[in-house]
Amino acid sequence: MYIREKEFKPSLILEPDGTVTISKNRTSSTAFLKRHQTPILQCIERRFAQFQGDVDVDSIEPVQVVKYTNDQEV
Repeated sequence: MYIREKEFKPSLILEPDGTVTISKNRTSSTAFLKRHQTPILQCIERRFAQFQGDVDVDSIEPVQVVKYTNDQEV
């Protein structure tokens, strides 16, 4: 599966008050994968839905890929 570089955005954090923001301490980038994009992703989604108690696949969150470069940390 190929993920274009432009799909990666700065990773966000959830603040205690419920707002979502970019943190200066979190240096990774995140890309969300489109649901059911490939047979491999469909398999991962099905397995995760089963792991969650056989919930509907469309009710789980989209799969995300987190990327770090050599000079980045959590």
